[in-house]
Amino acid sequence: MFTLHSTIKEVYEHPVGRDLLQMAYYQKGRGDRILRSKLLERMKLGTLQKLPFFRLDRGFVRSLIRLMNDHPNLGPGAPRSAGSWWEEAVFYRIFLRSFRDGDGDGIGDIQGVLENLGYLTGLGVDAVILGSALDSPGHNGGLDVRDFRALLGAKGEDEIRALVEGFHAASIKLIIELPANRTSREHPWYQPGENGRSGRTAGYYHFRKEPNNWTSMSGGSAFPVREEDGTWSLRLSSESEPELNWENPDVRREMADICRFWLDMGADGIYLAGAGLISKHEGLPYGSEGVYAITEHCGFEHYFFGPRLLDYLRELKKEVFEPKGALLIGDTPGMGERMCRVIADCKSGGLDVAVSNEPLRRSASRRRTGVKFDLLDYKKYIVRMMREYDRFSVTPLFFENDRTPRMLSRIEPPDRYADAAAKMLGTLMMTLKGMPIIYQGQELGMGERRLESPEQLSSIQSKVRYDLLRGRLGAQKAQQRTFEEAPELAWAPIRWTQGKNGGFCAPDVAPWTRVHEDREQNVADEAQDPHSVLNFYRALIELRSSHAALRSGEIIFPPRDLKGALIYSRTDGEETFLICCNLTGDWIDRRGGWPDGTLILSNCSEPQPEGLLPYEADIWLCSGR
Repeated sequence: MFTLHSTIKEVYEHPVGRDLLQMAYYQKGRGDRILRSKLLERMKLGTLQKLPFFRLDRGFVRSLIRLMNDHPNLGPGAPRSAGSWWEEAVFYRIFLRSFRDGDGDGIGDIQGVLENLGYLTGLGVDAVILGSALDSPGHNGGLDVRDFRALLGAKGEDEIRALVEGFHAASIKLIIELPANRTSREHPWYQPGENGRSGRTAGYYHFRKEPNNWTSMSGGSAFPVREEDGTWSLRLSSESEPELNWENPDVRREMADICRFWLDMGADGIYLAGAGLISKHEGLPYGSEGVYAITEHCGFEHYFFGPRLLDYLRELKKEVFEPKGALLIGDTPGMGERMCRVIADCKSGGLDVAVSNEPLRRSASRRRTGVKFDLLDYKKYIVRMMREYDRFSVTPLFFENDRTPRMLSRIEPPDRYADAAAKMLGTLMMTLKGMPIIYQGQELGMGERRLESPEQLSSIQSKVRYDLLRGRLGAQKAQQRTFEEAPELAWAPIRWTQGKNGGFCAPDVAPWTRVHEDREQNVADEAQDPHSVLNFYRALIELRSSHAALRSGEIIFPPRDLKGALIYSRTDGEETFLICCNLTGDWIDRRGGWPDGTLILSNCSEPQPEGLLPYEADIWLCSGR
């Protein structure tokens, strides 16, 4: 049992304790090194409420104790044994609405995917995560699901089977994304009536007689709507998405049946969006203002790594996924590496792979913004992750998704170095030890789409956030803050060709969201350019697939660090590769000149023996056949 008298060492040895203390101090702009020192390891947890420089709010400390006591027996985990297909696969994440319009209505669809499977095959990916693809009214980018058993625009199960067969014929595995923790307000479960929330599914959602103080992801109340019967329904993601009540065994059975349906259709796995948010504290207690100050989400401690989260995920995995040998991957908002390791532990975890945006958020937190990204801070994270944790669970490697701004726009390389920076990020993804997940367009070097007016906000989450901020900060600052982190930044459709609408849809059709008309990147041109970002990605993936050392070999970091660069080797005993990446826009002197080996891939046309050019990325074969 953890109390205020527990020592910092005891707390730090608990996965929840370590991750949340790290989160708190990074958010304050301070590292957590002092907490790992011998001088403080015997200090009582309660003392952190009093120290002037390292003071933590009482509410945060109480919440930390409660979360650790919710999960008292989280051990260090068991080292995994290799063998599952996904451990060495390269994944490609499709945001369906912006991939390609196949039926002429300006919205990306299944037909558009099937017509471009050759592109994915040519890229060399092994699996696709088909995101935001279920039937939806589209109020929150397609994650507000109206029917879990229907694809957007598909006319029935025959089209679903055709999709799966098309992927398998192209030797690509298919993973279907579905939200675990919420539905659309238009879902039949939520509709009034005998078979809806007034009858059979009355307990499928969270209702309160009065709202509490929880806030949603947009920053407004998590109870924005009063129902006809006078109750209020919990909506964490957006006001169009009521939260499912996983404490109800009928909900768990329904979600298991939905997953089973897709696996029976031939899907190779499921990506559970919001998997880490399915367990809430009973009664939905009021949230701590101290936690709110750190996480910017009031009530977060009551639904983040909830008390029965592991039980629910283990149950789902055992009943549905293990019998079929299918992949269960899910996102775990806010969780650090220790909690991700627990939730995806090979022996007792509920997920096969846990995906968290925390490293992308944390490496920007010192500036209190989700826009600018510090690659040198990311270096500290990833080196520690590779050294300490990679043998316990599969590490997802990604820089972008449909909910975060494009990475090139976050690190802001000068235009003349933009392609080099894009190739360097790809090099890291394909050569670090883990599971690469490419977000569509990343392989083209896409930056984010610029937003110019609030009218261009298309998700209800962004619209609510803008209205709230406008009331507090005024229109200009509200627009700036909202535009910084709006998911719409990453929703610009892929440009397949030059010209109006970029080949995403016909020139005379209005696309569902604005296409980058001022961007030069497009598939047709890059496919013909041997020096393009696209062809560099193709070379990276081919190199990775041809050499076991890059897929599953040991990763070794040199004892002497080179400031500004990330250097490491991958070896399987037969071959050894040395990877050298300049993370900055500055020249870095190379120690000792050229490595002892053969340069087999570089993003620079003329690498220099004396040093690394801005954003240079080199792969050397130093020994092997």
